[in-house]
Amino acid sequence: MESLDYLQIRAYCKEAQEIADEYGVEDALSYLIGEKFSPLLSALKKAEAKVKYLYSQDDIHWDDNPLNEGDVVLRTDYSMAIAAHYQKSLETLKDLKHLRDDFVGEMKEAFEISDIKGFLESYPSLGPQTPQQAYPDDLIDSAPGEMVVEDIFSEIDDLFMVEEFKKLFQ
Repeated sequence: MESLDYLQIRAYCKEAQEIADEYGVEDALSYLIGEKFSPLLSALKKAEAKVKYLYSQDDIHWDDNPLNEGDVVLRTDYSMAIAAHYQKSLETLKDLKHLRDDFVGEMKEAFEISDIKGFLESYPSLGPQTPQQAYPDDLIDSAPGEMVVEDIFSEIDDLFMVEEFKKLFQ
């Protein structure tokens, strides 16, 4: 994912408004949500998965923790190792959440919420649409226009992602 900041988000929204003026709201939202916002949300989901099972020092309940059998030094070393090893991941997660919130706020300012909700109700395909690379086996075994496994998984991912988008625009 390219480096993203608040000014870039604003520029994307302005670009999308220009697209809406020329080609319509659906094309503008396809660009903004599908090509610009969905990579951010994908990166956020990956970052959340990476730190999913981490917990802060305050969240540790030593009563039911297997490390409770160890001494205080072991628990402290473990906590420090986790904090040191995953600090960058936790900071990245925080930054991505902030960018997500900024992006959603800017989209709500740039477009009517009803337009955004209507676009999401159509369950659009997300991301730039690039044709699948054809392999000889695919050419032999599949008919023209037939979906391959990667296409099906991509469509499923898009459905889940759109549901995440809908939650953000409630």
